Amino acid sequence: MRWLLARRVAAAVGMAEMEAAGTLADWWLLAQRAATAVSAAESGDSIPTVLFLGRGAKDHFVGRSASGHWTIGRPLHRPTRPALWEIQGIVDLLAYENRMGRPVAIIASPGPLADVSAECLAVSEGASCRRRSPLAARYAAALRRDGELRLRRRRRDGDPRLQRVVVHTTSLEALPGIVRARTLLSRSLLRERRRAHRSSSEELLKEPPDYADYVMFGSATVTAGEVVVNSHRLGHFYGERNDDDYVPGVRLFFDRRLLECHPGVTFDGLHPLKIQGRVDLGEALLAVAVADAALVSLCQRLGRALLFTGARTPSEYVTGTNDLVIRALQRC
Repeated sequence: MRWLLARRVAAAVGMAEMEAAGTLADWWLLAQRAATAVSAAESGDSIPTVLFLGRGAKDHFVGRSASGHWTIGRPLHRPTRPALWEIQGIVDLLAYENRMGRPVAIIASPGPLADVSAECLAVSEGASCRRRSPLAARYAAALRRDGELRLRRRRRDGDPRLQRVVVHTTSLEALPGIVRARTLLSRSLLRERRRAHRSSSEELLKEPPDYADYVMFGSATVTAGEVVVNSHRLGHFYGERNDDDYVPGVRLFFDRRLLECHPGVTFDGLHPLKIQGRVDLGEALLAVAVADAALVSLCQRLGRALLFTGARTPSEYVTGTNDLVIRALQRC
């Protein structure tokens, strides 16, 4: 694998000499940071994260593989010519994993996507390397003109009115404490307050340990929040085929642009954003969606739009609450 070769080259030649020779684009990220690969088996224990990129990536869900790798599937609308917002998401992912000390093996189809991703990360970090990829050059121009935040906002899927919101999904049991404190806390802060250890439901998701330090926010259009909440509730991974076991969670809709300015915001390439430690509800909270009538009066104390609907499946609940929040936003 080229990662191993890059370590030898970097040690023999030196990174400064490589950069001066204009070859950093060939090796950027590979030494101790990331690698191009053709299979997850190549990465071994030295590279803990595996990114499947482009064609076939939809067959690889985000989660822990049998080999113990943190595995991420990233499909692209047009694998031969990714959109700039998709490139920014890949850059965010690679940069975050590296900040957490996790080198990444990139398995791309078509193969050149891996090198393009490396070049684009080099661009985002201001490396002075020779850019041979037209896409990397286009990304560099867009980054100078628009900046990272505007590139992330270019994503266009679903109703455009939902682009202004992000969603945090929580359990029915957690809601009273959130309402009393008017604050969302990361799992690590919750454990610290309760003097508790990692629960079995947290262990089953097998996320990297740093995930517990953040409050996560997802896109309004996906069911991932419902899957996570029901997995915690049941103590095993919940799939949408388990419709009889489904209990709708509480969906908290937030103003995306306000949270993007939060001092603890982080972009990891998987979530629209996440925030370290805690998030005060404050002005950023736009609406609350529930399916349990017993929680209506409690939610009304938050003074935000209340969305009440029942559902039999996560997809039905997400679609129904999204329709309601669109109407509520129209009245604002």
